[in-house]
Amino acid sequence: MADEPILQVKGLSKSFGNVRAVKDISFSLRQGEIFSLVGESGSGKTTAARCIIRIYRPDEGSILFQGKDISGSLSRAGQLELAKNMQMIFQDPLSSLNPKKTVFDIIASGLDVHRLYGSKKERAEKVHAMMEEVGLSPELSGRRPIQFSGGQRQRIAIARALIIRPSLIIADEPLSSLDVSIQSQIVNLLLSLREKYGITLLFIGHDLRMVRFLSDRIAVMQEGEIVECGKAEDLFSRPSHPYTQSLLGSILSPVPNG
Repeated sequence: MADEPILQVKGLSKSFGNVRAVKDISFSLRQGEIFSLVGESGSGKTTAARCIIRIYRPDEGSILFQGKDISGSLSRAGQLELAKNMQMIFQDPLSSLNPKKTVFDIIASGLDVHRLYGSKKERAEKVHAMMEEVGLSPELSGRRPIQFSGGQRQRIAIARALIIRPSLIIADEPLSSLDVSIQSQIVNLLLSLREKYGITLLFIGHDLRMVRFLSDRIAVMQEGEIVECGKAEDLFSRPSHPYTQSLLGSILSPVPNG
C-alpha cells in the first residue's frame, strides 16, 4: 500500500435541520485498503459516505481524494473524473438499478459515460467478462433486474461499479438485505476483487462479524462521532470505548477468524 492516503476526511460535519448527523469526523484510507465505518442505525456512517461521494454537501471540513479537495464545487470535467475514479454500491440493489434497462446496459453505463470502448464488440466483451468476474452468466445479460435474486442484483451493482476500474468503491450496507449465506458470498467476492484489482474499499456496515472478516481497519461511529478507530483485530481483541464493547457484546455467535 502506498504511504500517501487515497482518501482523507478532515473535520467533516453534516446537519439536517437541527439534527447534527455527522460531527467533526476525520479518517483516511490507504490505496488497496478495506476500511469500514460501523455503528447502529442513525450513527451517521451512511451520511458520511454520501458526503464523500457528493450526494450531500458537507457543512464543515474537507474531503481530499487522490490529493485533491472534492468537498467544494467541481467543474463538469472534474465531476466526470471523480465519477470515473469513485463509485458507490448502495444498500438496496433493486432500487439502485434501473428497472427498465437490461442488465447488459446497466453494467455498460459507466463505459458509455466515459467512452471506455472503441466498438460495440469491445463493449459487449467487457460487459460479459465483468459478469463472469462477479459470478453471473453472460447469457443472463438481456434480463431486467426484477428477474434476479437479491444476491444476484448486488453482483450486478458490483459489476456496474467495477467495470470502469475505479480507484475507490464505497459500499453502503451492501449486505443488509441479503441472507447470511449470500452475505458470505458477497464478502468473499469483494475480497477476491480487491486481491485482483487492488481496489480501495470504504465499507459501511453494522454486522460486526462480517466487518471483521472483511476489514483491515475499522472506525466505530456513535451519534455522528467516531469513538474508536484501529486495526480490525486490535479493535476486536482490545476494544477501549464502552460503546464498542457493547457492540461486541451483542454478538451472540462466534466471530469468524478472518
